Amino acid sequence: MGVGQVVSPVLVGRESELSVLVAAVESLPAVAVVEGEAGIGKSRLVAELAAHPVAEGRQWLAGASRRVREPFPLGPVLEALRGVRKALDRGQLSPVSGALRGLLPELAEVLPAAPEPLGDPAAERHRVYRALAEVFAALGDTVLVIEDLHWADEQTADFLAFLVADPPPRLAVLVTYRPAEAAAALRVADTRLPPHVAWARVALGPLDAEQTRALTQAVLDTPRAVSWEFAEYLCRNSSGVPFVIQELLALLRERGQLVRLLDSWTRLDLHMLDVPVRVRDSVLERVERLPEPSRRVLAAAAVLQDATSPAVLAGVCGLSDDDLAAGLEHALGAALLHERDGAIAYRHVLAAQAVHDGLPPTRRMELHARAARTLRDLEPASQGRIAHHLRQAGRMQEWGEAAVAAAEQAARLGDPNEAARLLEDVLRAAEFEPARRGELTVRLGWLATETGHLPSILDLLEGALDHEQPPVVRGQLRFLLLLMHDESGGDPRVRRALAARAADDLDELPELAAWAMVALGMPLMDEVPPGEHRAWLDRALRTVPHIADPDAAVHVLSKVVMQLTRFGEPRWTGLAERVQSAIGASPRRLPEVNAYLSLANGTVYVGNQAATRRFLDAAAHGRGTPRTELIAQWVRVMLDFESGEWSGLAEQARGFAGAMRDRPQYAVIGDTVAAALALADGQVEAARTRLRDLMAVAQDIGESEVLVFPTAAYLRSVTLPGLDSAEAVGAALAESERVFALWRAKRLWPVAVRALPGWVQSLSMLGRTSEAQEWVAEVEEALRGTDAPLAAAALAHARGVLEVARGDVRAAVAEFGTAADEYARLPVPYEAALVRERQAACLLATGALEGGAALREAVAAYERLGARGDAERARRHMSRLGTGTPADTAWRDGRRRYGAPLSPRERQVALLAARGLSNKQIAAEFTISVRTVEGHLSTVLNKLGLRTRGDLDLERHARELLPGTGR
Repeated sequence: MGVGQVVSPVLVGRESELSVLVAAVESLPAVAVVEGEAGIGKSRLVAELAAHPVAEGRQWLAGASRRVREPFPLGPVLEALRGVRKALDRGQLSPVSGALRGLLPELAEVLPAAPEPLGDPAAERHRVYRALAEVFAALGDTVLVIEDLHWADEQTADFLAFLVADPPPRLAVLVTYRPAEAAAALRVADTRLPPHVAWARVALGPLDAEQTRALTQAVLDTPRAVSWEFAEYLCRNSSGVPFVIQELLALLRERGQLVRLLDSWTRLDLHMLDVPVRVRDSVLERVERLPEPSRRVLAAAAVLQDATSPAVLAGVCGLSDDDLAAGLEHALGAALLHERDGAIAYRHVLAAQAVHDGLPPTRRMELHARAARTLRDLEPASQGRIAHHLRQAGRMQEWGEAAVAAAEQAARLGDPNEAARLLEDVLRAAEFEPARRGELTVRLGWLATETGHLPSILDLLEGALDHEQPPVVRGQLRFLLLLMHDESGGDPRVRRALAARAADDLDELPELAAWAMVALGMPLMDEVPPGEHRAWLDRALRTVPHIADPDAAVHVLSKVVMQLTRFGEPRWTGLAERVQSAIGASPRRLPEVNAYLSLANGTVYVGNQAATRRFLDAAAHGRGTPRTELIAQWVRVMLDFESGEWSGLAEQARGFAGAMRDRPQYAVIGDTVAAALALADGQVEAARTRLRDLMAVAQDIGESEVLVFPTAAYLRSVTLPGLDSAEAVGAALAESERVFALWRAKRLWPVAVRALPGWVQSLSMLGRTSEAQEWVAEVEEALRGTDAPLAAAALAHARGVLEVARGDVRAAVAEFGTAADEYARLPVPYEAALVRERQAACLLATGALEGGAALREAVAAYERLGARGDAERARRHMSRLGTGTPADTAWRDGRRRYGAPLSPRERQVALLAARGLSNKQIAAEFTISVRTVEGHLSTVLNKLGLRTRGDLDLERHARELLPGTGR
């Protein structure tokens, strides 16, 4: 029994939206998104675009996401590509496209041979993305349509975001989604596109009464008008949703409640017309009017949700062949179902949901159970759909095992996100024996390390440990917790306890046991002595020969080398050669890339720039992942700052820190570099505050080695010439004392020596010269026999500070000269310039002519770096102090001794005051507070015997304000 036409033969109310899509598709490459609620007409709009002349001569490829997920990654994209064999020529495709052989067997004739495995799921996924993009590029003028993106799997959404970020030149991508369910879709819709890519976003809203009237007239297929009263009534009761309007019209036709009055279609009187408020009621009433076989077919199709074969329908509804044929005939005739390519499905998901929800609960559960049994007999079995139906049938124990099978299928197919989602769901909802739960939780944990979602399953990991587990399972659970705490910067004591217990439990997995030992070799902020750290590293080294997997062995060895490098142990070089010998000079696979990055991670901390560059360059030869690229960027940010390659570095460092907020030990480095660059730019107070905060963050996460970098920069910020207030220096010392005590206890001087000059300067400025001298002697002795590239420069720098404090300015000149030369050799040009500026001050203090040249050299170095604040400070020093500064302005006992003559800063302040500048203007000139200016002026007036600042006269006080003028 048919109901006549149900779908409008013409597009109504969407003409402007269609023109927007047409314009986008004409301007390749293009990306267009269509959003709107269910039934609003997204698919119809896409169909109209496909029939438009703009689509002629183009490949039109379409795929759709399914409500019931299959454990099969990239399903909609692969569905779209399965029929493109004839449009591809094998010669068009590079070897990378061979990665699609396992995913698209239909294209086997034109795809190159499958490449060798990369050994890392993330790298494999990235290669598949590149291969898919290459196939789309080879197809020429193409429109790719992905519908219902709100139901997409993670990889489909990620790939589409990857694709539209840099689409092939002849490709248009069109996606549809519901904004209320758009978490995955928004990754595509919100991707930042290149300027040359055309962009369109269409948001479909409800039809108004006039458009409803036009749609009704089109559905009824008559030139006769539809009454306004009827149109407004339909619009109000359907909320202007086209699918609902069409369903209501079909129902009214079946009821015989549509009448033709004169030249107009209308309804019966209002009191005789009971129009359902909800589409569910409308659909269910239409279903009830059909024969029993049709109702059974519709119930089975509603339970199955997706398009399916008549054979599967028969298995679920239990009809004979004849009854199935009759039932299908009436359901198709009623336009509730439609058939495409031999598969049967509901014309709209809203109708399917209405029928499904309208089934009695026991009947619904029975049909879901039948669906699971039927699907199990198919080859290949759809584990995701089977699990879905078992859960809906209330068979929780069977569902649990089926969901696990679906997760394993997803993992085998390279979809860790879907596998992790399924396992997490089943572990939270199903009952398992403790041993089985522990085994599954470990599997979930390793998947979560791939997807970056480890913190979200903390409760599951800890819960599994609440029960007795075999040692190998218990060890892995603890190891996974250790990884999570390491990444998030957890309590150092918790991390050490987890690592120690994991190492004891993992005898059967020596690669993980050795990794835990390496973690115990890391010097966190705790009371563990350095000898214990080294003992754990030695134990890890002894475990390496027992690791069967060569990649795992190299991984552990490279981690040991990284830490030994930071400890300054000379044997790191021989061990690093073992790593390089095992890998080769040009790594290809991800484990090899990771090993080189670990080596670079060690050398960059101690300032070995040559080795760091060599290791980074080697890593760049291999196939990395987004994660390895971030780690390489982390090393590069540190390297570029130290080596003086500052162009664009501030923005890069801030961007990196923002991308790594969930991994604070990495973010601290990016933020420190950005703050140190701001300090060099003259943003002293803001940089000082930020660096102090970063010290606190590094201490909170227990990263004693990361802590070196913000501490060194913070001490620099309070000891720069002209910015060295006693209050700021005292605060910095108070905040750094615990830090230096920790480094002393851990013997971390190969890394921490870069902070020694600022520490010694701060102690000396507050008169603690003897203490400063003891620190220098202790650190120098501790570094004896170590491989610490920064040691020579930093120790000479610190000794120069001590010589100034002792009053031996000529000795200070020599030490600062040595330090500047050593810094330049490394090269660390910024530190070299700072030391050269201090050397210049000492030379000027002795009256040596070389002082001016040294100061000009420092200014030139600052300008090359882009250190505008430092350059301006040094230029002011050069222009205002001249070259005749008396020797008694040098530091003694850590403080400058001035007596009756004005200090350099007092002279600077007085000179500007005599020229008429206000206190506020003077404060801005020197980046100090107004109160500090007032204090300097008060001292000046006392020393000169004056009562007010108005008494300052440039001519009368030239000798005091302009020394070296001879006046």
